[in-house]
Amino acid sequence: MRVLTSIVLAALSFLILAASFGLYFWVPRFKANVLDLGIALPRWQVQLITVSDITVNYFYIVLPAVLAICIGLFRVAFAPEEEPSRTES
Repeated sequence: MRVLTSIVLAALSFLILAASFGLYFWVPRFKANVLDLGIALPRWQVQLITVSDITVNYFYIVLPAVLAICIGLFRVAFAPEEEPSRTES
């Protein structure tokens, strides 16, 4: 069970890093093209662009937060297992 938990937490941290990278680099590149179409965008696309704008404008807050979350997940995932306590009688 411990190995599965470690794999899931490590994968989650990589997923968070990849999503943050996409919000910072990929979405702004396509934003101008999508907005130039002149059609009404679905709600999820507007929200994605808004989150991307927040990520780009406040990267000095978002980047440390994302790194702290990922480092925390890695520390939990690969922390040594605690040994059961022995009581001496």
